[in-house]
Amino acid sequence: MQKYVAFDFETTGTEPGSRPVELAMLEFTEDGAITNGFECLIDPQMPIPSDTTQVHGITDEMVRTAETFTAVAHAFLDWIDPQAILIAHYAPFDIQIASWALGYAGLRYPENLIIDTCAMAKRIKATRDNKLETLIDHYQISAPGKPHRAMHDADACRQYFMLARELTTAAPEPWCPTHEFTSWTCSDSMNFPDLIKSGAPFAFTYEDAKGGMTERSIIPYGWAGKLDSPDIMFHGHCLLRGERRTFNTTRILKVLNAA
Repeated sequence: MQKYVAFDFETTGTEPGSRPVELAMLEFTEDGAITNGFECLIDPQMPIPSDTTQVHGITDEMVRTAETFTAVAHAFLDWIDPQAILIAHYAPFDIQIASWALGYAGLRYPENLIIDTCAMAKRIKATRDNKLETLIDHYQISAPGKPHRAMHDADACRQYFMLARELTTAAPEPWCPTHEFTSWTCSDSMNFPDLIKSGAPFAFTYEDAKGGMTERSIIPYGWAGKLDSPDIMFHGHCLLRGERRTFNTTRILKVLNAA
């Protein structure tokens, strides 16, 4: 009998290089019966941005004694049956988060196929949008715990998959990340990995795509490399713009100060 694993990560943000702060997995069978479960908080080894805490409710204090994402990356691979089909809502995001953590831990991607329930919702076209919370309301799905926590969302994803598979096809696809962890070393004068990991604000001179020069101050949230490019991108809250922004490290001309 085919096994499935619905899973969900809660994170420090939505950009490439965001760090996991919680993981939940539910193994279930063809008829939807749950056969196993896994749930844990994760220490992202950097401060959790306040705007994401407002979404999922996970604070720095809650993850202070949790395992790091390196330890959880091992658990992620060890727990999942190699023959199981993985299920996630907007799977490209969860693949991206897991790929970064696996790469950071020096581990390979799983060979499991994966189904994206968001793609199923797009084909069904029964709701005004394809967000998981919209589908929960529309189909009156009841899941344990609070919305935007990993176990709640993993179970809601499982339940929606069981409903949606009666309405549309669900062809499994290979694990295919767009971004991954990039081993990143810099000169002492521009040691971005340590600056970003600290979570403390720092300022720099930046050249934008049009050649304009600006001084930026950012509260860093993470970094990642694109698979089809040698460039490394990092992101965080830009104090100049007052919003989350992503920057290309090749356009940073000089680090001005670090808190």
